[in-house]
Amino acid sequence: MSDETKSEGTMSESVAEEKAECSSETAEPCEPVVRVSCLIDAQTQKDFTKPVRTGSLIAMILGVLLLGTYIALFVLDGSVIEVGEILLIAILIWGALFFGMGLVFLLTVRKNIKRAAELNATNEYSFYEGYMTVSTVRRGENIGTVKLYYSDFVKKRERKREFLLYPNTSSIYLIPKGELGAGEIEFLRRVLHLPARK
Repeated sequence: MSDETKSEGTMSESVAEEKAECSSETAEPCEPVVRVSCLIDAQTQKDFTKPVRTGSLIAMILGVLLLGTYIALFVLDGSVIEVGEILLIAILIWGALFFGMGLVFLLTVRKNIKRAAELNATNEYSFYEGYMTVSTVRRGENIGTVKLYYSDFVKKRERKREFLLYPNTSSIYLIPKGELGAGEIEFLRRVLHLPARK
């Protein structure tokens, strides 16, 4: 077996398919229209999850306030204020729910931030006319590449500093706008079917 045959035999299917598409006359262009990368580190996760962390803290504080109200009303029950048993139980349940949900969200986000710090990888996004590819690079080595059609996303959003692409309900691709020119941003809006920002 020749060296050329060996290298072709070990080539991943996705790379082989991409090369086949590039050699076809009707295929998408081989060079992406837009190329951008995003470092997946602790700071990126902290910036991105700030609203969730803030909401979790608010829920926990509300839960503590409700639990404190429950304790106060339970102690004062009958002596100063007449409180119904159903109201006390409702305050206890809602206080525990708010506190518990806030705590779970906060711990989950902190775990994800820690995992991102350990991974310290970079997502490299390449946008073509009909699809995009995401390559995750860690320590200079490509650890995985996925090809996604724009119609595959369950949700697409544009924020002030980034585009958010949701391939499913539990994952997000963060596309920072900082490195992009005005024409590249317009291209992404067009292929992602997003309205122009005002």
